[in-house]
Amino acid sequence: MLTFVVRYVMRCIFGDPMKAPPPLEKLSPEAVVSFLWKGEDSFVEELLQCMTPHVEESSLNDLKSKVRARDPLSSKDIQKAVQKSLLWLRDEVRNLPCTYKCRHDAAADLIHIYAYTKCFFRVLDYKTITSPPVYISPLDLGPKCADKLGAGLQEYRKIYGQNYCLGQLIFWHNQSDVEPDCTLARASKGSLSLPDISSFYAKAHKPSRQRVYGPKT
Repeated sequence: MLTFVVRYVMRCIFGDPMKAPPPLEKLSPEAVVSFLWKGEDSFVEELLQCMTPHVEESSLNDLKSKVRARDPLSSKDIQKAVQKSLLWLRDEVRNLPCTYKCRHDAAADLIHIYAYTKCFFRVLDYKTITSPPVYISPLDLGPKCADKLGAGLQEYRKIYGQNYCLGQLIFWHNQSDVEPDCTLARASKGSLSLPDISSFYAKAHKPSRQRVYGPKT
């Protein structure tokens, strides 16, 4: 049953299921550099933007110049160069003084985790589709459920979300969830979900002075 449903969704989106791209695509070393280091919305660019209100302009400009000077794409081993650049950035950020408004130490810990991540993937764009309508009458459900449905025919449409195929193919053995799109989130209990880099830098004018990050957290 699962195979037919996945093929149906792929056929609705791409026409021929055999020509559908895989739901996940492993990033090339060049794409990793764009995602982490050089892209307009890259991880490092977001970090620098978050740091702007909390770091002196001269220090920030100096850090930006050093970041631009370290281009991993110029190396023969791009993957190794990305790791070295991230570890260098980790040390630079960790040496910055922390306040209750900015936790450079927490940001450095996150950079450390990114540096030792071996593979990066991106989810390909699978459109959300809605099935043709199915009309259900009280007689279709039997006497126990007929009263809940009400009189007359009821129209029902199934919505297949963007992550439906990915969730089904990864967790095909577990079909207990009504919404398979959500199985990815439910299965993340044993995995590591990385926080956004902006969560370490306050945007409010009067953030709490409570210590929210440290050796005991």
